[in-house]
Amino acid sequence: LIDEYVWKNAENPMDRRKMAAMTYLPEMGWMIGGSIYLDEYTGSLRHIAVISISVSAIAILCGSVIVTIFSSTIGNHFGRIANALRQIAAGQITGSLQLSHNNEFVIMTQALQDVQETLQHVIKEINSLCAAIREGTFTARGDADALRGAWKTLIIGINELIEAFVQPITASTAALERVAQ
Repeated sequence: LIDEYVWKNAENPMDRRKMAAMTYLPEMGWMIGGSIYLDEYTGSLRHIAVISISVSAIAILCGSVIVTIFSSTIGNHFGRIANALRQIAAGQITGSLQLSHNNEFVIMTQALQDVQETLQHVIKEINSLCAAIREGTFTARGDADALRGAWKTLIIGINELIEAFVQPITASTAALERVAQ
């Protein structure tokens, strides 16, 4: 049984609300009860609520600061990577990305640097082949074994294209030399 009532102490002229709870223990034949002033009970609850709200506000503030710092860092990393990708898309494959931490962004940045280096190697091979053919060195071929996957296939295809052009040129040159003799 729980009940509320007004209580007046002799030493306090003000009425105070009180709550009492009682229960009967039949096996022992006892009646047990207790009471508390409601303002003391709710005062403790208010105190706990104030502490809980304060701790929650501090936690939210700290969380916001941490999220702001991390999102700024993440944004900077993604921004640098996006700029590097834009440069590659525009044909500017030189330059390098700076690695600053050992995390997923470093791994992604390193992978992007690998892409840049591979593209630089492919372009170097193609430029070397073009220069050799312009100079009349028809035996020049790209080093396909230095590359992997589609890049290797690309250089092999260019080598085969050179071979397709060189064979008729070589045959024509041989025929012209025989006619000239």
